Amino acid sequence: MEDRVYSNDIADAITDFLNDDDWNFDFDDEKGVFRFSLSLKNKMKKISYIISVKEEEYSVYAVSPIGADEDDERMMQNMSEFICRANYGLRMGNFELDHRDGEIRYKVNVCCDDIIPTRGMIARSIYCPASMFERYGPGIINVIFNDAEAKYAVETCENDAD
Repeated sequence: MEDRVYSNDIADAITDFLNDDDWNFDFDDEKGVFRFSLSLKNKMKKISYIISVKEEEYSVYAVSPIGADEDDERMMQNMSEFICRANYGLRMGNFELDHRDGEIRYKVNVCCDDIIPTRGMIARSIYCPASMFERYGPGIINVIFNDAEAKYAVETCENDAD
């Protein structure tokens, strides 16, 4: 696999943020990729993070520890609808569902054209996915384990957050 070209300045800014906040993380300096996890206060318990640094941007991916069953067509359709309904109106980032394997993740992309991201930008890009999994995680769990309807599951998450 080829090494990717990425911005050392962006990677250094993210490294500084993670070190200053005492995060335990790994960084692949050949690929420009950070890996770490974060505990949640819901039944999901923990999400895994991947931050991929490129030349003028970086992407934060928070991956759910549970996913939809890709062989269960009804569940996949219901989870697709849940993701679509949850994404509507989100201001920063979005949920994604991989139809090949049922993986659920939250993505935030940060454009850094001609700038180095500030501590605040980095903090928001990392904490936003955690907030979204705190808010919508119970609905994801209800769709997967309780066959909840997507519309009801999203409404419950959004009403509980209000």
